[in-house]
Amino acid sequence: NTPMDNLIPAGISVISALLKSEGFDVSLFDTTFYKPAGFLTGDEARMKTLQVRKTDLEEIGIHPKPGPITEDFRKAVADYQPDLIGFSIIEVTYRLSLELLRAVSDYRRSALRVFGGVHATFAPQKLLAEELIDIVCVGEGEYPMLELCRALRDGGDHSRIPNLWVKGNGDALRNSLRPAVNLDALPDQDWEIYERERLWKPMGGKIWVTGTFEMNRGCPYSCLYCVNDGLNRLYEPLGGYYREKSIPVLIREMRDKKRRYSLQFAYLVAESFLTTTRERLVQFAELYPAEVGLPFWGEARPESVTKEKVRLLEACGCEGLSLGVESGHAEFRRRYMSRDM
Repeated sequence: NTPMDNLIPAGISVISALLKSEGFDVSLFDTTFYKPAGFLTGDEARMKTLQVRKTDLEEIGIHPKPGPITEDFRKAVADYQPDLIGFSIIEVTYRLSLELLRAVSDYRRSALRVFGGVHATFAPQKLLAEELIDIVCVGEGEYPMLELCRALRDGGDHSRIPNLWVKGNGDALRNSLRPAVNLDALPDQDWEIYERERLWKPMGGKIWVTGTFEMNRGCPYSCLYCVNDGLNRLYEPLGGYYREKSIPVLIREMRDKKRRYSLQFAYLVAESFLTTTRERLVQFAELYPAEVGLPFWGEARPESVTKEKVRLLEACGCEGLSLGVESGHAEFRRRYMSRDM
């Protein structure tokens, strides 16, 4: 993770839950609380440019770890003795992931190293060119990771698992992409792999015990600068990438997590929260206040905001929305960003 960016990632949480549901042991080495000297975190940058009110995690006792991160990672690997080491990365965390990988390069070369995440999805050849990387997951990782763990446990062949590019003696085996998963069929997120400090997140000028919940995955829009443009094109032959979680399933998980972790706030992962059917928003507004009742935050496109939708959000406790304008120049937005709004 990027330093001090304290929001629970739903993707890793679901992968962990799926693996544990079949009896596999999972441990997380979390890079969040390692902050390089002089590094300006995302929240600090937003405070500096007056996008958000000032907050300080250290005021509630959350401090950067002393490190060094590579030595802590070496110790974690030596203590846990994993058969599989996975890295979930975006482009800005790729360099750090390689530093960590090299720090354990002498550890049991029989332990496979698999990389996933959006950077792995769109640069698989670059990653497989690295000597120490064995497997790259292209696209969603829940079921590829489950099938990989099954193969390792049972002594099976893991080289033909869909979504995985597997390094062989010669060229890598580039397996086909499977259709996007049904979000309702996935287990609830596993948050037990995180330190409790990871639940504290600055939102709206306060620091809350915050839960992250997937309301949908992907985006119905394809802005040219956004990863969703690539995901939509990648999954187009398989029926598309964007899909929604049913509101009752979402509400049930939020209710359960609120009770279990004493949540004070919810962050709804939806690339465009208000771009959906009216019926879906009405159902959310009817169920959410009584079942969950937490203040929450989401993201929306400006043209999706209407008076009716604002009234629904206000009625069910919405704390705020992030709106992406991207550029003040209408022609630039239209021509170069595919933001015709």
